[in-house]
Amino acid sequence: METAELELTALYKPIAKKTQNLYTLVAESSRKSEENMGQLSLSLLGPMWVTRDSRAVAGFEYDKVRALLAYLALEADRPHRREALAGLFWPEQPEKTARDSLRNALATLRRAIGDAEADPPYLFITREAVQFNADSDHTLDVTKVRRQLEYAGRHRHRNPETCRICAAWRREAADLYHGPLLAQFSLPDSPEFDYWLLNEREQLHQIVMDAFRRLADYYLLRDENDAARFFAGRQLAYEPWHEGAHRQAMLALAHKGDRSAALSQYQACVRALDEELGVKPEVETVLLFERIRDGTLLRERSRRVLVAPAAPLIGRERDLMLLGHQLTDPDVRLITIVGPGGIGKTSLAREAGRKFGSDFSDGAIFVPLATVVEPSDILPAVATSLGLRLEPSSPPLTEVGDYLCSREMLLILDNFEHVAADASPLLDLLAAAPRLVLLVTSRQRLNLSIEWLHELQGLDFPTENATHPLAEFTALQLFARRVRQQRRDFALVSSEALAAADICRLVQGMPLAIELAAAAAGTRSTAEIARQLHAGLDALAVDWADLPPRHQSLQALIDWSYDLLSSDEQRLLRRLSVFAGGFTLEAAEAICDLEGAGNTLESLTWLMNKSLVVADLVPGQETRYELHEMIRQYGLAKLVE
Repeated sequence: METAELELTALYKPIAKKTQNLYTLVAESSRKSEENMGQLSLSLLGPMWVTRDSRAVAGFEYDKVRALLAYLALEADRPHRREALAGLFWPEQPEKTARDSLRNALATLRRAIGDAEADPPYLFITREAVQFNADSDHTLDVTKVRRQLEYAGRHRHRNPETCRICAAWRREAADLYHGPLLAQFSLPDSPEFDYWLLNEREQLHQIVMDAFRRLADYYLLRDENDAARFFAGRQLAYEPWHEGAHRQAMLALAHKGDRSAALSQYQACVRALDEELGVKPEVETVLLFERIRDGTLLRERSRRVLVAPAAPLIGRERDLMLLGHQLTDPDVRLITIVGPGGIGKTSLAREAGRKFGSDFSDGAIFVPLATVVEPSDILPAVATSLGLRLEPSSPPLTEVGDYLCSREMLLILDNFEHVAADASPLLDLLAAAPRLVLLVTSRQRLNLSIEWLHELQGLDFPTENATHPLAEFTALQLFARRVRQQRRDFALVSSEALAAADICRLVQGMPLAIELAAAAAGTRSTAEIARQLHAGLDALAVDWADLPPRHQSLQALIDWSYDLLSSDEQRLLRRLSVFAGGFTLEAAEAICDLEGAGNTLESLTWLMNKSLVVADLVPGQETRYELHEMIRQYGLAKLVE
């Protein structure tokens, strides 16, 4: 069994590295790393191993001292009467002799673990009772395993089979499980202790085996077959007769394309069942073997997967983490990523779909809406992305709803702002497909009661008096990476770095503006680009074939947003552009009075909903409003036209 565990551990190392992600909570599986996490480290899973300050504790002298420590640590929720402990460990001795034996064992234990020097002490000892101090500086692997599995058991998720957060907690618990509780340990002359230990060992073993099973199923659903095989193997290392684990291993091997190994796994299952239990395989196992043998094994319906982006996403780790948590929440059906044009909404949504699409049984689909003209065109666009052919005689909602009604899927609707005036088709779609989740990108919020907003800001950029190295700011990282596509020797040093920082400040970390500025670095110095950008928006323009026209210049980018405004909103935006450094509601009201406008706060709210004005909300202070600097420059130009 130990050899099997070593083989499985060797298999798992590359798997763990491959499957780790930003939201992974997996702890390192080596016992040494656990020893460094507390002054007193108690490892009871597998052979008992105790360290203090990373040094092995070797002064226990005899097994009953070890057993006493393990029992007190595992039953630390209450004090234990001395007579009860004496009867548990020395049942055949007279009461006084048993109490003397307990006193001697406690003294030996205190010396071994350094209880007198510990602050607070590890043990609470009185004349009547003994209790392990749960608040002392210690770690206990059993407690960690139980805690992580309890987290997974209580977690509210959209789908327990695909929940990556639960899988991360289970992985951490699995990595801590080095074997049965106090493996190969017993006290033959203390039957009551052995009965307690057997019961604790079995209960813990069963919950860990359940975690292994769930992890194998989780990885099978994600088509991560090496990881699935590993966790099936961990079950078989302890229970060679476990038929469900054999089936998991067979499926993992078959899905990986190793038909011969999958058939060999079946033969191993037949032998184990015969040798251990004297029974034949279940019908389900035989049918799986026959389908693999005959080449008729059918996968569950395929999951839609988004392709990886051509370039890595820079500086959006926190946004991805927040979106990832929201997408696991069963109460969240509609998320809108809102922000001005060029802020990176589409890139973030695509990466979220690629990263978290596997959390949905049927994957993720990206639906571009830039060419959609009317709200009634939304569902046909969804149908096209799903690969459906709509019948002219049937309402689009009926056909799309019928397709999605039984599916668990993430639908990404990109560039929704120009049809946001009527978002009712989204409500109809969610009603028709109860397991559907929508991730929408838009320059304005949809104003729906079920909408969860994710307001996207620019990348972080240095202020003029920044003291941190410029290379630490994600806006500068993006600028440098894009410039190096044309100038391989570009580095964020001296005057080049200062000019690059000026560019990133001026565009306030807007990714598209940074990329447009970096594109000009092939023919101009960064200082020249910065000077021209200060003079106006025309400095930033490209003719890249893989960008839509509205993204090929800052002017075109803001034109798109400006043209979606009503005449009153356009007029207010022009007026507000005179404020450099922000403004208050009172100042905005003065501008509106000049224009003869109505409710100023309502008008500001319109522009805020369309990501053109940002409110700086500080508790106890007057709210200030601000336009993005590029939008302010645009408004000024419109004002003097």
